[in-house]
Amino acid sequence: MKTILLISALVLSAFTTTQAQAQPWATAGATWHYSVQGYAREGYMKLTNIGDTILNGKSCNVLEKYTEVYDFINQNTITETAQHFTYIDSNKVYYYINNNFSVLYDFNASTGNYWVIEDDSAYYGGNNCSYKDTVMVDSTIIVIINGTPLRKLYTHTLHNSIFFGNEIIEKIGNTTYFFPTFGGGGCGIITEISYGPLRCYTDSAGFNYQTNPSTWGHYGNATTPCDFVTATREQNKALEHINAFPNPTATTLTINTTANISTVRMYNALGQQVINNVYTTASNTQTIPVNTLPNGIYVLQVSTVNNSINTTKVVVQE
Repeated sequence: MKTILLISALVLSAFTTTQAQAQPWATAGATWHYSVQGYAREGYMKLTNIGDTILNGKSCNVLEKYTEVYDFINQNTITETAQHFTYIDSNKVYYYINNNFSVLYDFNASTGNYWVIEDDSAYYGGNNCSYKDTVMVDSTIIVIINGTPLRKLYTHTLHNSIFFGNEIIEKIGNTTYFFPTFGGGGCGIITEISYGPLRCYTDSAGFNYQTNPSTWGHYGNATTPCDFVTATREQNKALEHINAFPNPTATTLTINTTANISTVRMYNALGQQVINNVYTTASNTQTIPVNTLPNGIYVLQVSTVNNSINTTKVVVQE
């Protein structure tokens, strides 16, 4: 009897050790790259954990969103920046949407479980469409990535009103697109841009995950970097260079490019525009005062007469 009990205990122990333990979320340096594709446009979206903040009484991660796509028709690059907020509690990831925190991923979920997700309700204004849907869990498995056992959930949305992919990996998130997005559902809204799939995930602890580049778009191959846009964009990028100095700065910032500057914009950590300068005199160098800005990290966006848009980070501090 003792022998049987010992064997049973060993089997149970071995089984338990193969199960995924709760993993930290959005650790230091966590960065996601997703493809962005649309009508005559291709590029990528990058999310980066840039720090922590308190929002609605919750201690959460600040995820900086940077999108860069190349427009083949107008032959220019379009960039956008924004911020998102997430936190994890009891192995559930919450994200800030519609002025509240909603469940994004539930890594406790088993087959048959579900949770409700939300998209930005403002996008559906004036349309009889639901900005909520239900994520149903079809099955779960354990996958080993970088030697770490992680839960992988296979899911589907119940009403197809929100697009959310169907594979979610603990620590990494959705392999189609990080956030829920408009899915159609017969609402008559046409979207010109689609997101996904996940290209790469990395963090400062050395954890990394990359999907097959051949699924990233029309250009993916074994040597394609995570932030690749298009061959055309890379050629144009090589022709232009932006330099902003001194950085950090307390008083003024001088911007120099290889093409004449048309606009200079700066955004604070909340994504609010704090500087918007338009230049009509041809010059590839401009100096702007920043002494009235609070200390912090800002996104500098410089547009040139060649329709190129370049961004970089600037630190303002005394």
